[in-house]
Amino acid sequence: MRIENEVKLDYSDVLICPKRSESPSRRNVNLHRTFKFLNSGAEWEGVPIMAANMSTVGTFAMAKAFAEYDMPVCLHKHYSTVQLADFFNDNEAFYTLGIKDEDFEKLEEFRGRHGD
Repeated sequence: MRIENEVKLDYSDVLICPKRSESPSRRNVNLHRTFKFLNSGAEWEGVPIMAANMSTVGTFAMAKAFAEYDMPVCLHKHYSTVQLADFFNDNEAFYTLGIKDEDFEKLEEFRGRHGD
């Protein structure tokens, strides 16, 4: 048996607290935010809630569904570069990759097909 003495976190350790609001209803709250990226000068506006890059969550179908609400999806890394290039021609999402050399090679192949 292995006994772990490390501190574990649970829901009581969450540091995000809701801000007080004068809004009479949650429906009136605007979740859209604009982010300005310092190094590129690019801007992104949307709802900063992202679907994870797990193989059952970070899918093209999920990206299209989330796009209706201006929310991004981190696509899983198991799509081919052809599938990704076709998808990114008409849709927005986040490209994700692992840490292996093959993952970086796949990124370079994707960039060759689609550009930056």
